[in-house]
Amino acid sequence: MATKTLTINGKTWTVSLTREVWTRENRLDGMLTSTTREIGEETEIMLQDANGKILASGHEIAGLSKRYPQYARAVAEGCVGMVGKCYLKADTYNALTAALTELDSENPKPAEYLAIEAAKAERKTIANANLDRMAREYAERRQHPGWCEKCQSYCYGD
Repeated sequence: MATKTLTINGKTWTVSLTREVWTRENRLDGMLTSTTREIGEETEIMLQDANGKILASGHEIAGLSKRYPQYARAVAEGCVGMVGKCYLKADTYNALTAALTELDSENPKPAEYLAIEAAKAERKTIANANLDRMAREYAERRQHPGWCEKCQSYCYGD
């Protein structure tokens, strides 16, 4: 876990980034069937006043859009983002984004984390290839004159 503290306009912003690998137990009817290694990345952003009271907290910096009426007033006043329910002006938004980028660059992902991430990407690629193959096979079956859409077999409409 890496943490960075910023003081902007007399308020303290705490930005933290956590990357971890843990073992998940897979259970069926209460019986342990297998374990898998899982990865997780969590960002936490917290705003505190001078007394230490938490004013806002969130897991991401969300941008604001003029298209949504609930944000129109905040955008008109110069806000460009939000954390939790706290609107951010451009200088605060840029400082927090820079802090997140710095935390990301200072804390590289561990080798096991990268290996699990690569394995997940490979499984997703294989799954997408299988879906494409199944779609092609289905399209070929549908072109056969005896294929029945109703029963999904070659019944020739019987």
